Amino acid sequence: MTPFVPALPPRVLNASRTFDVPSTRIRSLNHWILQRASIQAITFPSGHVAAAVAAAMVLLQFVPLAGVVFCWLAVSIAIAAVVGGYHYVADVLLAFVIAVLIFAAFNGFAN
Repeated sequence: MTPFVPALPPRVLNASRTFDVPSTRIRSLNHWILQRASIQAITFPSGHVAAAVAAAMVLLQFVPLAGVVFCWLAVSIAIAAVVGGYHYVADVLLAFVIAVLIFAAFNGFAN
């Protein structure tokens, strides 16, 4: 996918900072860890968003109230990933699509 999508996370590109997020000690610690532990490479698609959406859909099927809570959490994770500069919107959207398609495929096989 590298030829078709940017290879660096938005937080690495100074020109991509479109959201004015206040600097806090926790945010500074997060950036310190990211500089030392992250591979600083391809962010496409977002695994965190895909996992959150998949978990929410499974929970909706078996424990609807918990599923609703997890849907809210999945949307929060998706928004935070973009606002925080960890992912591009395309990363988040593709992760959502992948989770839905895989859930639908496996749910179809079970029926």
